[in-house]
Amino acid sequence: TDVWVEIPTDGSQTIKLFGLEDKLSQALSVLFEKANSIKTVDLECPAWLLKFVIGKNGDNIRSLSEKYPKTTINCQSERNLITIDSPGEEFDAAKEEISALVQELINTRSREILKIDHKIHKHLIGKAGANINKIKADTGVNIRIPQDEDNDIEIVGPPEGVAKAKELLLE
Repeated sequence: TDVWVEIPTDGSQTIKLFGLEDKLSQALSVLFEKANSIKTVDLECPAWLLKFVIGKNGDNIRSLSEKYPKTTINCQSERNLITIDSPGEEFDAAKEEISALVQELINTRSREILKIDHKIHKHLIGKAGANINKIKADTGVNIRIPQDEDNDIEIVGPPEGVAKAKELLLE
């Protein structure tokens, strides 16, 4: 449209258009059309599940971005949200697919935080990780044991595996 658009980078809400007067009205119409065509939704998702939504090496998000190229997906762990910004033609399908993924993860994953004195952690791990690796293999869970003096041990995986791993770690 032979019009230059200046989008603010300082948080301002003012967009400036520069160009010939007869082209500005057309550019303004296009700008309003684009601005009003984007839909936004916030989906609730526990922060600890976001890594599963993103997927190993970002595979899930990359796949969604390829399938819905005009859609922006923003995972916000500090707010327990996934924000989807999408034009109308992709919005419903992208929202539905991401909602289904989150619901599947909620139904198939569980998380438990155990408070176990950090002085005992080395015994839970065992020589060369033998104890903790056996528990992981037997239960199908991921166990995060902090390397510092933190007492919180995180177990994530299938609900039955998390329950069994908890039981084994507390023995």
